[in-house]
Amino acid sequence: MVSLLPERAAKNWRKFDSFLDIFYAFMVNSCEEIENESDKYDTESEAYKIGIELFFANDMIKHLGDFILQENSPYHEYGQVRVTMGGTYGNPNFSAILKLIIIMISDRALLAKYPLSEKD
Repeated sequence: MVSLLPERAAKNWRKFDSFLDIFYAFMVNSCEEIENESDKYDTESEAYKIGIELFFANDMIKHLGDFILQENSPYHEYGQVRVTMGGTYGNPNFSAILKLIIIMISDRALLAKYPLSEKD
C-alpha cells in the first residue's frame, strides 16, 4: 500500500479517502473492530500495540509525511517528478493521514524507541 501512495493514490486524490482510512484501521483496530465499523480504538489493546509498533518499525511517519508534502518534502530529490494533488476547485483530504501521524507522535515510549530523524 505504501508503494501505491506516490503515484496511484496521488493521481486519484479526489477519491482516496477510503484507501487512506485503511492505513488508520490497520494501525489502531483489530479485525473485530473493523468488522463492527468501530471508530474508536483502545491504546491498551493488543491490536493497537502491534499496529503502532509496526508503523514505527516501517518508518510510516516518513512515508506519510512525504506523501502529504509532495515536492515540499525533505525527501524530495532534485529532478524527481511527482503527481500534483489538488486543483482550482478542491484539495485532497488528508485527515486520515494526519490522525495517524498525531497518534504516532503522541506515543512517547515508541518515539524514544524509534527516534525521528531531522528530516522527519
